[in-house]
Amino acid sequence: MKKLTTLKGAKKLSKNEQKGISGGNWGRSCTQNGYLCCQTFSNGATFCDAGRCKSNGFCFWY
Repeated sequence: MKKLTTLKGAKKLSKNEQKGISGGNWGRSCTQNGYLCCQTFSNGATFCDAGRCKSNGFCFWY
């Protein structure tokens, strides 16, 4: 990473800036619905399957 930031015009993005990039925050929102964990992606799509919603915002499917 250090070598990358020494490039002319390169800067390290904050977490907020990273979230604004398309794909930079895919799949960070999940909800528990009974035995289903539903993952909502940045494009608005939702996928549900048997699993648990973890505290980091990702589903752990089984």
